[in-house]
Amino acid sequence: MRKLATILAAAFLLLSAPACAQLSTLGVGSFGGATAGTFVHDTFTAADNTLLVNHTGEVGATWTVILGADTDVKIVSGRVVSNNQAGVDSPKAIASGVPATEDYTVTAWLYSIDGTLPVDGVGVLGRRVAGEGAYAAEFDATNGLGLSNFTETAELATVPFTPSTGETYVLALAMSGTTLSVSVQRQSDSQWLTSGGTWQSGQVNCISATDSGSAGAAGQPGLYISGDSFTTGFAVDEFKATQ
Repeated sequence: MRKLATILAAAFLLLSAPACAQLSTLGVGSFGGATAGTFVHDTFTAADNTLLVNHTGEVGATWTVILGADTDVKIVSGRVVSNNQAGVDSPKAIASGVPATEDYTVTAWLYSIDGTLPVDGVGVLGRRVAGEGAYAAEFDATNGLGLSNFTETAELATVPFTPSTGETYVLALAMSGTTLSVSVQRQSDSQWLTSGGTWQSGQVNCISATDSGSAGAAGQPGLYISGDSFTTGFAVDEFKATQ
């Protein structure tokens, strides 16, 4: 009876613990981890040279390459890389997880391999609908950091940005109705990119914009993956989409 009472007491403590405490024991994710409302999560744990299309992540993460060849995007050392050639559109891939509404956030942990910015871009996609467009927050050689709507020709906003070799940048695109915001955190010192291209200790959105071009369509989240070879540009450490 005493042993049974001990077991029941332990079970009660586990069930009554806060949800976040229980979730933390799952150990999902090298950086972002699992949170309530996560409908896509991938830490890209796979054997070297596994094609992204042959990989399945932790949550809602089977991938389809929608621009470029399947062989252009693979996983090496737990990171997604591509061999996009300079001047050619970056490979783009969408995850299988589907949001319940149009309001969600897509986040990617982007590792700078050599401190260079890709010609076409590397970043995240949100509200991607085939034949209708998507929003993209991306690092590229022309703008530094840019926010765009694929249905329009001009960038919605840009911010000066220069990467450092070996640094990881956490890039997030949040969409709520017609309101869009982008934030970038430098992982080594937890500094945040400002709209002027400087870094500060307090959390801040470096881009805030309003656009109705892709409002009303939830679409799917995805990745904008670029590098002039498999060993230059940026690699993707982790990807997550949450509501």
